[in-house]
Amino acid sequence: MIFGPRYASRFRGYWKTDSESRLLAVVESALRDVPFYAQRYKGIRITSAADFKAAFSTIDKDVVLGDYEAFTSTAIDRSRYDECTTGGTSGKPLRLLLPRDRYVHEYAALHRMWSKVGYRFSPRAVVRNERIVGRDFIINPILREYVFDGFRSSEEYLERIYEVMKHRNIGFYHGYTSNAHEFARFLLRRGLDHSFLKAFITTSENFYPHQKAVFDALPGVKHMNFYGHSEKLVLAEYCSASGLYHFHQQYGFCELLDEFDRDVVSIGEVGEIVGSTLYNVGMPLLRYRTGDYARYAGVGQCAHCGHQGMSATEILGRWAGDRVYNADGSYVTTTALNLHSDLYARIAGLQYVQSQPGELLVRVIPGSGYDSSVAERLRAVVAAKMASATSVSVEEVRELEKSANGKFLLSISRRDKVAS
Repeated sequence: MIFGPRYASRFRGYWKTDSESRLLAVVESALRDVPFYAQRYKGIRITSAADFKAAFSTIDKDVVLGDYEAFTSTAIDRSRYDECTTGGTSGKPLRLLLPRDRYVHEYAALHRMWSKVGYRFSPRAVVRNERIVGRDFIINPILREYVFDGFRSSEEYLERIYEVMKHRNIGFYHGYTSNAHEFARFLLRRGLDHSFLKAFITTSENFYPHQKAVFDALPGVKHMNFYGHSEKLVLAEYCSASGLYHFHQQYGFCELLDEFDRDVVSIGEVGEIVGSTLYNVGMPLLRYRTGDYARYAGVGQCAHCGHQGMSATEILGRWAGDRVYNADGSYVTTTALNLHSDLYARIAGLQYVQSQPGELLVRVIPGSGYDSSVAERLRAVVAAKMASATSVSVEEVRELEKSANGKFLLSISRRDKVAS
């Protein structure tokens, strides 16, 4: 009733989408009407996804930033499109043209995915990147959202979120993974009744083992973590039964490529997530390198949920930025700094901060069973993975630093500020 018959049709037929046909239709339109593709691939005929991958080179944000108009279709009515920007957390924001009716594709996909944890266009508490001034929350009646301030994390404000959710029987908490993790910890710490809560739906940040342990500790509450991005090319969901991320080819054409644009085919190998739109003919991004990475788990059918397609064991976010450096210029990725499961069980939050190469501060929010011996063991485990000359220290904190848009940061580098 709210989104109309096109949404309803897309919702019902989502899992049966012929992704290749949709991709080829967008490619045909791009070769005809979009200057960048029309000039670069003039005379090329694409009849399959294999043809597309063989003929088209990958692009990235810098390529699109270099000539915004060249990526814009000459055949569209611009009044039917919104000009949007990405968050710009990894540099200059990217300008995008997105169709105003994108909700038909976007919400049909999300609602079908969320239905796996019981969502039926139910009221949601949304805690992401909104700042709420002069009140505790606002209501979006069209999307049935109770929007809370994603930048307030005091005990009093968490209690207010809880009171509103319980009083109004709001069964779904949708937010950044770190915000949801903090709220789940609050419920456990207080021993509060959470029988009204059906599921946490989390997104936009890397998902870590210590966070999963907290969500798993709430009996009867499901959890779905999913990956998406502002360019709206790729969608993946975390399957709690298999421990894998499943990519939705019905949403966007997704590839996992190495630095030479070759398909990643070895289980456990890390590749960059590359996406192509299936519906945005106004500004089609095709074989677009997202800057996010994933660890390949193969292609096939999930024995637990039935998903058919490509999966990953983990999504690594801005892989290139999650590095900590030794004094000699060598580095270790934060993924390589993974802790043992028993250490994760004793901490409620973790963050790496580096002011200069050769020095690393590990911020920790203490969890159940955390003491000085756990702190020293954690320090020793991290130090053992760095060069012997690197100094590693551990600091207990009540909360972890976030970016300007409210997202959790596993790794914070202040090296550039020190150098300047």
